[in-house]
Amino acid sequence: HVILYIDGVPAGLGRTFPKQSAPETFMIGRVAVLKEYRGQKIGRDLMKGLEQAAKSLGAKRAEISAQCRARGFYEKMGYRTVGGEYLEEFCPHIKMTKEL
Repeated sequence: HVILYIDGVPAGLGRTFPKQSAPETFMIGRVAVLKEYRGQKIGRDLMKGLEQAAKSLGAKRAEISAQCRARGFYEKMGYRTVGGEYLEEFCPHIKMTKEL
């Protein structure tokens, strides 16, 4: 887990862990930034921290199940879409990957 604090307040968080079927691929998920901190590049910093943590544990690639509305954000971070849309928790998602 990565938590980013601003002035002692947790402003955003995320987690990463190895994919069981492909140990060199790490899943990144549950990335969230509190509404009042959005637009300050916290999401970008969180993703970079999660990618660095995954790499330090042996990851060669990262995989995310992204909400479709966040697709542009992840594309700017270097992620590519794999496959089509699907529902997860009643919300449209897409699988995205990035070589680390």
